Amino acid sequence: MAKDRVVVRGREAVRNVRITGKSLKGPESITPLGIAMCARMHEMHDFFTVTVNGRKVRLFNSKKLTVADCLILNGFSPEQLIGRTGKGISFQLGGVKRTVRGEYAKAAEIFVNGKPASLYTILEMGNEINVNPAKNG
Repeated sequence: MAKDRVVVRGREAVRNVRITGKSLKGPESITPLGIAMCARMHEMHDFFTVTVNGRKVRLFNSKKLTVADCLILNGFSPEQLIGRTGKGISFQLGGVKRTVRGEYAKAAEIFVNGKPASLYTILEMGNEINVNPAKNG
């Protein structure tokens, strides 16, 4: 590498960083400071935060996360998302056997940022998810 491309720098080369406690000086301080600054700049890329029913939730950004991923990771059970059909009843009326089926369940309602969504909706940083639980028939 050409000599004019090599530079020895110290802590004074970095602006807008406040160090409390024992201050590092000289060229040996720039490497740990650079590592810390890079870690801080990329901190938000590994995790992101969404809100589920008013509660902030931090998710590991491993892929394109969906509402389903978020709800499973935060303890939602299938029963909260898919209701059960009501029980039917069988009886005899005037010697004729009759069966009345239970009412259908009402599935959970999911909203992302106030708009109707599904379990497959892709999440982004800062989304607000609201889930109205399923209702049994």
